[in-house]
Amino acid sequence: MGKKGIFYRLAVLAFVIAGLSGCVKSGSNYSNNGNAVTFMTIMNLASTPADIYFNGTKASSNALPSGYFDQRYEQLAPGTYQIQFKAAGKDSLVAGVQSYLYDSTDFNTVILYNNAGSATLNAVRILDDYSTISATAASYRFFNMSPDVPSVDLYFNSTAAQSHRTTADNVINSGFNSFQPLSPGTYSVQVKKAGTDSVVASVSGITMAAQTASTIFLTGNSGNSTNPIALKVLVASY
Repeated sequence: MGKKGIFYRLAVLAFVIAGLSGCVKSGSNYSNNGNAVTFMTIMNLASTPADIYFNGTKASSNALPSGYFDQRYEQLAPGTYQIQFKAAGKDSLVAGVQSYLYDSTDFNTVILYNNAGSATLNAVRILDDYSTISATAASYRFFNMSPDVPSVDLYFNSTAAQSHRTTADNVINSGFNSFQPLSPGTYSVQVKKAGTDSVVASVSGITMAAQTASTIFLTGNSGNSTNPIALKVLVASY
């Protein structure tokens, strides 16, 4: 389920392949899904709700609220898609992803977001690479997608893991989209303002299991009751 327990499945039946069983992604499941589908997860981490369109056709039954994210991959027919985001309930284009071929070996993440200190909306498609997933280690990656916190440090159980991560830096530096190894265990995860001990957001009791991949992301805006600044953890599954 997505934000507030509402899971907005893509509504265009020509795109969606239903009835495939869900599972936590591990081991060989990453490199080839073995099904005649391509996988995509949608994240609206921008400050405003938006409708999503595939090749010019509306593909969401409701506007995706600010802070929304799929908690598992959507299953779509392989093909070439141009993805557009429009202002909720309007025909006003706010951001888009150029046409890509989404084939049956792909896992993709599409994010609508704001740059640091900006109300301008942008969109990006990330090709998720699970080839380095280990049977003996947990895997994670971290995105700073909050426009109100332009530089942060990431901590696991009070140990610094990454420093000076700027808003949407993974869009410019694709290396930040790669999964990193982490010892399996239960963690308290914190994000602090870069170079300080000031905690921006935290989550505790997060289980990072071997042979799984988690996306940890900072999202939200100051004073936004719908999408406040918060730290989220998404375990890859489909």
